[in-house]
Amino acid sequence: MTELTQLRRTLTFDAASSRQLAHRASVSEVLPTDTADAGDGYYLVAAQAPRSHLLFNDGADRFIDLLVLVETVRQGGTVVAHRFLDVPLDLAFVLRSATLEVLDLDAMRSGSAPAELVADLTLTDLVRREGVVTRMSAEASLRINGRVAARGGGAMIGVPMSDYEKIRPRSLKSVSRTEQGNGPEQDRVEVLAPALVGRTNPRNVVVGKVTAAGAEAASRFSLVVDTSHPHFFDHPQDHVPGTLLLEALRQSAVAVAAPTLGVSPQDLVVTSCTTAFKRYVELGRPATCHVTAGRPFLPVLGGPSLPLEVEIRQSDLPAAMASLHVSVAP
Repeated sequence: MTELTQLRRTLTFDAASSRQLAHRASVSEVLPTDTADAGDGYYLVAAQAPRSHLLFNDGADRFIDLLVLVETVRQGGTVVAHRFLDVPLDLAFVLRSATLEVLDLDAMRSGSAPAELVADLTLTDLVRREGVVTRMSAEASLRINGRVAARGGGAMIGVPMSDYEKIRPRSLKSVSRTEQGNGPEQDRVEVLAPALVGRTNPRNVVVGKVTAAGAEAASRFSLVVDTSHPHFFDHPQDHVPGTLLLEALRQSAVAVAAPTLGVSPQDLVVTSCTTAFKRYVELGRPATCHVTAGRPFLPVLGGPSLPLEVEIRQSDLPAAMASLHVSVAP
């Protein structure tokens, strides 16, 4: 037995990590349960997949939600940075990119017991300024109940809160919830039915119909932002958070892929996603998701798959973009 395997076996799943270390306000929104330093920039992150989460468990519930894996890596990287890299708690982490590729879809199937996740996390491209980490990238291999299920990664920029408040002067740390409204433009958006995006709870739908002529009407969606959502807005934000943008990119892709592949959205699963965030998406201003679908193909494993490019635009400028593969679940 290797030292790394032995270290994995010491990880615990008994309680959530500190919510402050994970940059969450609610303990129920914290996924990591334990971390370990394996040396040479290599870390282990343990997490437990929730079974009754408002968002993560809303859908066909056959597979562990994609966002659970992405959030395990993101939150895990944040916890590791605070625990082992002496990163101060008042550092704001800004997500710049996120990737995930499913390697074993069967390993991601939901079971009758909570799934135990372990991410083998390698931190790369560490940049420090005056001893404080200001840039960090991570690569991860994710095991679910001992089986390698996916690989992923991401990049974050660390900004001291004093600098962040200069960059983002209208910080919501001093703005009340009632002032975070979506604006009159978004009040008029017709939100899509949950079934069209693979969800069941209307509260979790983050895209809506957009007024467009011809074929564009089927491939363009309005971004829907509910600032009272307990997951996306677990704590006050001065912009649309990256997790909501990720979900909008996915829901837009699923809404286009389902009729293209001739199946129900409930039968689809995102098997890969490469996302880049270019600029902040501002609250209270309309934004749209633009989807371009490629040609369906039959992969070596699994059912038919469709590649898609999705871009979120605000004020005619690209803010976030993703390349995804949406597949028919076996």
